[in-house]
Amino acid sequence: MRKRLVAALAVVVLGVLASVTAAQADPGTTVPFDQVIAVPCANGGLGENVHFTGDEHIVTNLTINGNNFNVMSHFNIHATGIGLTTGDAYLLNHEDNFTASFSLQNDLDVQTQAQTFNVVGQGSASNFKVIADHHFTINANGDVTADHTTIEADCK
Repeated sequence: MRKRLVAALAVVVLGVLASVTAAQADPGTTVPFDQVIAVPCANGGLGENVHFTGDEHIVTNLTINGNNFNVMSHFNIHATGIGLTTGDAYLLNHEDNFTASFSLQNDLDVQTQAQTFNVVGQGSASNFKVIADHHFTINANGDVTADHTTIEADCK
């Protein structure tokens, strides 16, 4: 149950899985960051897909007290992006803290988390934000019964 729960929470950050033991801090995990994002304001407003690659470093602490859970995570993402049509270059450097407390007292927990990443275009490439929304449901057995992530670019 605990490993499934931790995996579901770590997915909040663009599909990355992390594993920790109850009441113990994770010394940190570095995982590849590899994501293609459709950016409507890229390519002079014509839009293009931008492929980002880099690393994400995650440090997580999970505390379990009966059916109550508290998760604290710190994330660092460092990635470069290349426009697949224009070859324009982008930088994504993001640092964030994530905290969630919840209970399976009712045999179910539903979580929705959102993160926003600033992306800096190099040269004439547009700056934009990436918004990642993650929704998941966990039952009393620790099974993830619903899991959906949307990732989109915001050119405002």
